[in-house]
Amino acid sequence: MFLDRSNEAKSYLESVSKKRIDLQIKEDGKQLEELKRTKAMSYTLFNLKAYFKLSVLADKVGLDLWNYNGKNGGSIRKALDYFLPFVQDSTKWEYQQIESFKNDDVYPLLVIAKKKYDEKTYGDWIRKIFPDNIKISIPNFL
Repeated sequence: MFLDRSNEAKSYLESVSKKRIDLQIKEDGKQLEELKRTKAMSYTLFNLKAYFKLSVLADKVGLDLWNYNGKNGGSIRKALDYFLPFVQDSTKWEYQQIESFKNDDVYPLLVIAKKKYDEKTYGDWIRKIFPDNIKISIPNFL
């Protein structure tokens, strides 16, 4: 990347990121470690944002984390898909969330997911969760 060490960056991103996906995301998309927290929705989103950022970096070195399926069947996409119904209606969230949940940071994830997965589904989620067409700057996400 900066020091023309793309192969090292790719190797590191691949081993660390895949190991984290394997350990943290279950087949149904749940991130069990985040669900134990007192602000489980907030931490689930925080972790998803981190995976998206890692995936954007991985793209730069030719590594596809977007479509990686972990040893337990978990993936970034499954984690996002699991979470979205609760973002739309947080009253259905079964885990602890001791403060109000702000969903603005989900918007850039949906825009990126729509592009990366070429899925109409994520455009539909944008319209469901953000019916007033909230505009949030994607560059600020990265």
